[in-house]
Amino acid sequence: MKIAAFFIWFSLVFVLAQTTPEELSDNAVKEWQAQKVPTMTELASLSTDQVCVELPKMLYGAPQGLDVNLNDRQALELPEGSPTNTLRFSYPASQPGDIVGTVRVTLTQEEGKDWHVSNVRYFPELGTDPLRDWLSSTFGALFFTLFSALIIYLSIRKSFFRTWLTEAWGYIKEHRRTVIFTIALLYGLFGLGYFAGTSLSQPCGDLLGNLVQQSIEQLGVADKANSGNILGLSAAIFYQNFTFGAFFTTYVPALLFGIPAYLFNGSRFFALALLFGYSGLGSFLNAFLALILFLIELMAYIIVTAGGGMLLITLIKGGFKAFRLGYRKLVMMLPVAMLLLIIGAWYETLIILLPTLFGGKP
Repeated sequence: MKIAAFFIWFSLVFVLAQTTPEELSDNAVKEWQAQKVPTMTELASLSTDQVCVELPKMLYGAPQGLDVNLNDRQALELPEGSPTNTLRFSYPASQPGDIVGTVRVTLTQEEGKDWHVSNVRYFPELGTDPLRDWLSSTFGALFFTLFSALIIYLSIRKSFFRTWLTEAWGYIKEHRRTVIFTIALLYGLFGLGYFAGTSLSQPCGDLLGNLVQQSIEQLGVADKANSGNILGLSAAIFYQNFTFGAFFTTYVPALLFGIPAYLFNGSRFFALALLFGYSGLGSFLNAFLALILFLIELMAYIIVTAGGGMLLITLIKGGFKAFRLGYRKLVMMLPVAMLLLIIGAWYETLIILLPTLFGGKP
């Protein structure tokens, strides 16, 4: 009996060892679909580390009624420069209501070990952003390069854009206390988040990393970074930072008398810093380069947030008859943010791609 049991065990080990990446991917989709999604009530009764382990099941679990066609598996071609120990497969999927999308499975392999599932994600087709797609093209990236040069030129020479910057600087000096308070508050929350991140547990740190990676994959920034596309990467970074970061999630909330912009950016700065604190900034040089980037790009969000504070202070002092002036002060912070984010986009591109261009690792 012992001999028979040994041969059965050996055979099972052999069969499992022969599992191909394609079979592993198919099985991963089946297990993902069968996975039980925890409820908010169940999460509330767990410890912090347990919540960080279970939360991805809620965020990335299979939607109700999702139908995945496992017979139409496609091996996706990864961008040039991607790690050679990574495979990605895609499956067409659909939801009730004629919603279609794809399920993507990422496999990784450590040296000397078998392939294992890194993640399974569902990406519904929610439409495309024509402007983002255009900026990703060669012509669009070239246009952004010329636009950047034009903005820098208009900032130096006497022009309408420089007039805007001068007017904005006047408002900044007028409301210096509000601006200083905003800088201290938001950079303070960023610093607090960084130090909190240094003691973050692995499950929670990994969760934050996965959330950021998911966002980067959906935006296509990683593809441009891996391909070494300097112009396209700069355009993608600026587009995301200005439209989503400075305009939709800072300027628009700031219109509601400023307070929502402080709340949103305060939580965003803290959460972003948690990840940096958990993963670290590397060598002294990397930390120094990252610090410069934080000073440039985060200042763009801070200055628009401060514009919301200017709006609120102006209304408090002058009543609603002063709304037009307060709104003008907020709007004039956008050209400042644009200039900072253009500089930040090119700087971020250089510190991402320079190691690759010189033969190192990004």
